[in-house]
Amino acid sequence: MPDREVDVQAAPGMGPINLTEASDRVPWSEVDKALRVSARSGNAVLEIRGLGYTEQGHANDGLSDTAYVIVAGFGVLRCEEAPLEFTTGDVLFVPRGCPHRLERLDGEIRLWKISLAPASSIDEQPDRQGT
Repeated sequence: MPDREVDVQAAPGMGPINLTEASDRVPWSEVDKALRVSARSGNAVLEIRGLGYTEQGHANDGLSDTAYVIVAGFGVLRCEEAPLEFTTGDVLFVPRGCPHRLERLDGEIRLWKISLAPASSIDEQPDRQGT
């Protein structure tokens, strides 16, 4: 399966990446494990990854500023239990310090998660998989 995995550490001189094209080579149910781009700049870490969800939803610890680009699906984001519905084409922003949860309301949810966190919060986490 190595030809289906894309794990990129951004580096100076690196060219652009079409993440949509890269994700087309992987079943969306596997994209969160197979496609991730990260870049460290000074004291911050930028991470972009594709996420797909099943029944259990998705929880985020709130340690990063996070934007979600909704590719497909309909759901609700809960931050301190305040609901914010979203659908295909929406772009959501959740500031650092707001732990939140995404829940599927109908069909499959496909989205891009773009997060920016202080490097110290990333370094302290043994495994940030799934957040």
